Amino acid sequence: MRLNFQFQATQDEYLLAKIYEKVIDFSATYVSIEVKHTQFIELFRKYFGEEEVYESVSCFYSKSTNNLEPYVDRVMIAKNHKVAVKYAFNNVNDDSDATENFDYQANAIYSATNFNFFYNYDQQAQVNAMIHELKNHLVQEYFHLQ
Repeated sequence: MRLNFQFQATQDEYLLAKIYEKVIDFSATYVSIEVKHTQFIELFRKYFGEEEVYESVSCFYSKSTNNLEPYVDRVMIAKNHKVAVKYAFNNVNDDSDATENFDYQANAIYSATNFNFFYNYDQQAQVNAMIHELKNHLVQEYFHLQ
């Protein structure tokens, strides 16, 4: 008798496997908040230092840039802390119907939402502080625009 096994992982399973490999015994916190991707990276580094990054990318067509835009599922894992975060980000600048002469570097807006934090319980205070600071960035931007 011969057995044939095939293992096939989805992109999401691959990213979760990276988290489980680094943060073995974890607690989890989920937060849905839309912030600029660069702000999120800066705060993650402020609280947890350098990170390893794993991504899976898919593309969608954008009217505003007349291009295929990336939609990225990303995992960031702190190198010196037992903390990881899984989230998605994409270009949310679909307000314009103009596709000619779109300055992609100047006008593309990358936003991150739906953060899943995985961490050892002793890191919970730092994760909560980071989430609080993310919310403060959002509030400050909102009232600054008003």
